[in-house]
Amino acid sequence: MPKLISVLAEGLAIRGLLVKDKAIRGHLFSSLSVQHFRTEQAREAFTYILNAYTKSGLVPTYRLMLEASRLTQDTKDFLKDCTRIPASLDQAKQIVTTLNDYRKAYLFYSLSKDILTEVEQKKMDLDKLTELAINKLTEIQTGRGSFVAGLMA
Repeated sequence: MPKLISVLAEGLAIRGLLVKDKAIRGHLFSSLSVQHFRTEQAREAFTYILNAYTKSGLVPTYRLMLEASRLTQDTKDFLKDCTRIPASLDQAKQIVTTLNDYRKAYLFYSLSKDILTEVEQKKMDLDKLTELAINKLTEIQTGRGSFVAGLMA
């Protein structure tokens, strides 16, 4: 089975969301959504950062995240293991491309499993199968992230 996750790319993306460089941070926020993360720890960290920004207009610092009572110890350990940060906008763009490729690969894998499950039923519903495929392919094609206004300013 192909690799469907990159813990390194997920860690780089999360750390990139915490940098002071607004161009890097803004690009990552505007390009990523929770769908780009496969590990529970990265999903939890992304959601925490997004919620903090939505509520206060501020992105939490790396150190504050390590102390956050709302984050699990596994997520804090994940953050501690993420020692590298994107140093340029070009690196941030490469991270987004990598995570988007993994997101698409995972969605294709998920679609394949769903189709196989449906085909193995005693009575196959072709309309349901068609709708499933269309919805998943649309998600693969258009699954760009959730833009957070103001981060690029």
